[in-house]
Amino acid sequence: MNYGRVGLLILTFLFFNGGSIEALEMPVLGRSTGGAVPDLGLSASKLSWSVIEREVADCILNEGLSKCIDSLTSDPEATDAAELLRRFEFYRRAGADDKLKVVIEELRNCDQDLDQDLLSNMAAVLIERQSWCSVDHFLRIFPQAAPENAHDLVLHQIESLSGKTSSHQERAELDKWFDQLSGLDQSKPSLIWLREYLQFLEEKQPESVDTVMTKLADIVRDNPDNFEYASVYVSVLSEFQPKEKEKQKQKQKLSWMVEKLNLPGVYQNYKFGELLTPVSAAEAVKFYRKALTMTLNAQDLKVMDKYLRSFASVYLPETVRERAEEELRLWARAGLARALKESGDVRGAYKELVSLSKVNKVGMPVYALTELAGQVQSSLGDRSERAL
Repeated sequence: MNYGRVGLLILTFLFFNGGSIEALEMPVLGRSTGGAVPDLGLSASKLSWSVIEREVADCILNEGLSKCIDSLTSDPEATDAAELLRRFEFYRRAGADDKLKVVIEELRNCDQDLDQDLLSNMAAVLIERQSWCSVDHFLRIFPQAAPENAHDLVLHQIESLSGKTSSHQERAELDKWFDQLSGLDQSKPSLIWLREYLQFLEEKQPESVDTVMTKLADIVRDNPDNFEYASVYVSVLSEFQPKEKEKQKQKQKLSWMVEKLNLPGVYQNYKFGELLTPVSAAEAVKFYRKALTMTLNAQDLKVMDKYLRSFASVYLPETVRERAEEELRLWARAGLARALKESGDVRGAYKELVSLSKVNKVGMPVYALTELAGQVQSSLGDRSERAL
């Protein structure tokens, strides 16, 4: 019997048709092929789902689920990402954790074919099915996965350690687990797991929050051109802001970012200024100003090309650079105006908004800026100024 072919049929059906092992174990119209799979003469991708469902069901009924699972490793040519994903889905549904771990290892070599959304969904399904050993293994290999049910895994880990050791040892084990999961142990921070870690510390060990933030700041210092790490740091800082009396001190501490960070390109400096504004608007101003003095690089053009393709009614490749320049400068100036206002420099924000209103003959470029202009004018209280 050609197990490799049967395995491919099984996986194709399960992965793309949303079938289940339970459904396949039901008799199909009383048919039986006597354990033999007929030569269908077509590749699995060209077969109709009704044919695949019928033949796969017959195979499992006659050969048994165990043999069908074992047969999936018999085809040495089936090592591409699509086939490995089919195996992942089949083993997950069958509860074959040992084989699932092997597939997860093999998927490591296909990392470039797996985007973050797909990896996040795969991790979320493992958590939902409570495949705890498999999901731990999966997240060590793919730390970029950000499952929406991440908190369920944290609750499970806390529960699994609760009462089994001393309180001190339990916390040490949890800290070690969080350190690995959040990427702090390898200096590759993950936003979703850092959030979970800091939430846990806020409730259980508030005195340790600053320790984690210091460790994260050191990672950013050691990687001054890494936009992702800097963004993670500022994002968690904005969520786990110090108490009111500590905020001014915290803002002063952030001055090192302006001196140390060397983010490439207009877009990254603009975007970082946007993230930094709620935390320290005065420092954000400096990143916006830096963005306005830089020349667009290849990454800027790539980002803007994607943006223009998505939103432009007429897309002309030859005008991408010109339009990208115009849009990015507009975004950076708008962000600068907002940061100036938030930092207390209302007069500076007003001047920037006046300049922006001149760019667009029908008024402010977007509604949000019109609203900001109203707030700035109210703060000025000077009726002699020209209306925005």
